Amino acid sequence: MRAKTTFTTLALAAVATVAMAGPANAAATKTSISIKVQSSGVFGFVKSSKSSCHSGRKVTVYRKVSGPDKKAGSDTAQPNQDGSQYSVSLSRAGKYYATVKAISGKCKGATSKTKSFTPSEDASEGVAAQSPPKTRTSVRRSFRSNGDIVFTGTLKKSKKAGVCPGKGGTARLYRSRLSDGKTTKVDTSTISTKGKWELNDNRPGRYLVIVTATGCARAYSPSDGTWLFDPPNPAVPKD
Repeated sequence: MRAKTTFTTLALAAVATVAMAGPANAAATKTSISIKVQSSGVFGFVKSSKSSCHSGRKVTVYRKVSGPDKKAGSDTAQPNQDGSQYSVSLSRAGKYYATVKAISGKCKGATSKTKSFTPSEDASEGVAAQSPPKTRTSVRRSFRSNGDIVFTGTLKKSKKAGVCPGKGGTARLYRSRLSDGKTTKVDTSTISTKGKWELNDNRPGRYLVIVTATGCARAYSPSDGTWLFDPPNPAVPKD
């Protein structure tokens, strides 16, 4: 009789545990994520009624393929307007979507709609977004006392097959505004005979450097996401 009573007690305890777990998961705060196409890739916003459920969330962008979808890049969403913004640079045409994983018992996960992305071609350069061989370059960030953010780099020469030999070309700096994600080209630099280039700007935003050596494919820096520049100095020009 005691054994039966013990079994019944354990069964009731298990049911109670499941019943308690259900509401806990259901209480997780709803999260949504959007995706939009821009010239250098995709961006969007993570939104939720709780700032802790959109700020600092890791966003992963996938490209649809036959079989398991492939990860194209990721970014950490940063507070902007009534949500948090992410941005991921892309160089390959395809259909992409963004996801954010759930935080157990706190925030729900979310998946965006699927958007088609086609790399743009800079008509002034006449260089397609993807053309072999590959361009490789170093990228260094620094800050001037006047508030400028400066990007400098040098082409990495190589004799390997499929890698650009490191001749002249152009480096371009793109900036996405923090307010609405609109992307524009803000600076251009001709690569010197020694393979060096320099770009700069002085406004808060998310930056992407695209370097194209003559006759070679574009190199993106960073290769996964964008550089965030949002200094607290009120003297820095705003949009």
